[in-house]
Amino acid sequence: MPAAPEVASDPLLDTISGAVSASQESPTVMRIGVVTQIIEGSQITVKISGSEVLINCSYLFGQYFPLVGDRVIVFKQDSQWFCIGQMSGEIGSNNDLTNSSFEQGTVPNTPTGWSINVISSGAGVPTFETANPGATVVSGKQIADFGTDSVGAGTSVADVFSAAIPATAGSNWVAAYWLIGAFIGSVPPQFSDLDFFIQFLDNTSAVIVEYNINSFSIGVDILSLLYRRIDLTAFPAGYVQAPANTFYARVKFTGTFRLPAVSFASFFLDNVILRQVD
Repeated sequence: MPAAPEVASDPLLDTISGAVSASQESPTVMRIGVVTQIIEGSQITVKISGSEVLINCSYLFGQYFPLVGDRVIVFKQDSQWFCIGQMSGEIGSNNDLTNSSFEQGTVPNTPTGWSINVISSGAGVPTFETANPGATVVSGKQIADFGTDSVGAGTSVADVFSAAIPATAGSNWVAAYWLIGAFIGSVPPQFSDLDFFIQFLDNTSAVIVEYNINSFSIGVDILSLLYRRIDLTAFPAGYVQAPANTFYARVKFTGTFRLPAVSFASFFLDNVILRQVD
């Protein structure tokens, strides 16, 4: 049997291999902290073991953006910190909202702890229903379908409310939600809107003030996940503050559906967050 041919060495590869072998990488340290401030899209302040650190963001899940109060995983090498993303786990452990992922309730009824108030029905009566998509969800197995099927052309508007939870004057609150997708069967295309509010209520459950913290419009189908958090341009602190005489807080979605005859529009929602932060 002939001898195997000798493979000539590559000087460049030998040099790189030697350099890598000789280098001493600094150890990487992992920590878990809580987001206390959002500086911009790529920088956040995270409290780790009682100390606040300015950290650059490098998220594994591209649709995620930090929210004040998020528990995040961060890494440090040398003097540089990086945030990888939010910890996974039960959403209710860091969320004050009841039935935030719509697991309580049967298809196709209104989710437990949520309510809908129809304001107008020119394009059909809007509904807010528990749904089982059998596909992408963020938490659990069920989502909420907020939409309407039109008979005649027109505009329909409805408000959807979460259950109210205790709050106190001067406390700070954040909110966000996942848009699992949106379908619009509108020919010719017309826009439908989804506005997201934090409301503060007094001891009689009357609304003292509400903040529109995020607005979204569709004119075509949305087939990907979108994380809709408090608008940092309008609310640069990353939260809103409860006014005097506040006893409760809740979130509200307002859907405005502009449709031609015999069409439809739906927003698919999951994992709504309402959280008090320091």
